Amino acid sequence: MSIVIVRRNERRKLSAAWCNAAATGMLTVGVFAPVVAGVIGVGRPLGDFAVLSTVLGAFAICICLHLLGRHMLGGLEE
Repeated sequence: MSIVIVRRNERRKLSAAWCNAAATGMLTVGVFAPVVAGVIGVGRPLGDFAVLSTVLGAFAICICLHLLGRHMLGGLEE
C-alpha cells in the first residue's frame, strides 16, 4: 500500500470522525437538552410546537451528519 493511499484513508477517517463528533454535539444540544429542560420544568413544555420542531430538526441533522461520516468511510482504499 502506498503512502498516498494511507494518507488519503487517514484524511477520510478524520473527516468521518469530525462528522460523527458534530452529530453527537448536535444530539446533545438540540435533542437531549430541550427534553431534559422540559422534563425538569426549566423551559417551555415539550408539547410546544417550537420545541418539538427544534428537537426533530436537530435529530434529523444528527442522522444526516452520521450518515455522511459513514459514507466517507465507504470510500476507504486498500
